[in-house]
Amino acid sequence: MGAALVLAAWTIAPSTARADLTIAAPSCSEVDLAEVQRLLEVELADVTLAWREASTPVVLLGCTGDRVRIEITDPITDKSVARTLVWPSVDRERVLALAIAQLFLTSWLELLIDGDAAVEGAPGAEEAERMARGAMEDAQQAQTSPPPEPVVEAPRPEPVDVVAPPVTPPAEAPAPRTDAEISLEGGTRMRLDGETLATASAGLRGAMVIDDAIVVGLRLATEFARTSRMRGDIDVYAATLGIGAAWRTPNLGPLFADLGVWVAGDLLVLEGRPASLEVEGGTTIAIAAEAQVEVAPSLRVGPVVISVPLGLGVLAFAPDGEVTDEPPVIVGGPFFAAALRVAITPSQF
Repeated sequence: MGAALVLAAWTIAPSTARADLTIAAPSCSEVDLAEVQRLLEVELADVTLAWREASTPVVLLGCTGDRVRIEITDPITDKSVARTLVWPSVDRERVLALAIAQLFLTSWLELLIDGDAAVEGAPGAEEAERMARGAMEDAQQAQTSPPPEPVVEAPRPEPVDVVAPPVTPPAEAPAPRTDAEISLEGGTRMRLDGETLATASAGLRGAMVIDDAIVVGLRLATEFARTSRMRGDIDVYAATLGIGAAWRTPNLGPLFADLGVWVAGDLLVLEGRPASLEVEGGTTIAIAAEAQVEVAPSLRVGPVVISVPLGLGVLAFAPDGEVTDEPPVIVGGPFFAAALRVAITPSQF
């Protein structure tokens, strides 16, 4: 902690009065001493006519940490007064000058003023002190009062040309890609009721493949079977027209599979062929319906698709082949189907 010496001298004249201050404060590095000197002269200017120079008081400033100590000593009488302040956060020089002026005026006014030598018309000690206190209160009030906010005129909005963004028409969804397939197939059907009648089948199928994933098509097929009894043979003919749809799995190399459902109408003809003239033959014609689920593992070789369709279905409303005194020929009921199908895709050529 150090101390700073401030020397103050006042010259009193009949017409003018001024205070010359020389300030030194090595330990108060954060204080602008020139600004303190200027402000102190302003604070004391209004009351310098109230006294004459009696002695040169010494003002000592000591700065340490967040505090500053002001001590004023009369070198003649060795009288001193002191005051300790907490450093203000802002405007330090102004507050320091006010504190020195207040301590000087209130503590040394009576000592420095010689009533007999006062200039005529100059304020007395009490009036000088009142003026000093009023000046300091006004300065402190001005310091603590927030400055008036400047009136900022809102800028005049400039005209803005509003341009509608270009309207981009929604992109049309791409049309589904379709491929046609034409296939021939041959296989067998085995009835699962009665004597497990097996029929040979052949068919023609036309299908439309959508996005290589959905298959819809028509199938025209024929069947034939012959079964024997003691009294003769019974021939079974069937013509089938069906419609179906299937889901085609993604390709695994050249392999894929169709998983589908087919429904069809059947025209059935059962014809009896007697073994002797003594037995009377007969023919039965009927309409039946069938439904079938099918899985068809497939292999693609260029434009050719080779498939092995396997299915389970049921034939409803089919008549039985009646034989006198012998078991009937059961045509309807559940069945298992297997075939070999060869299809071509014309667009692949």
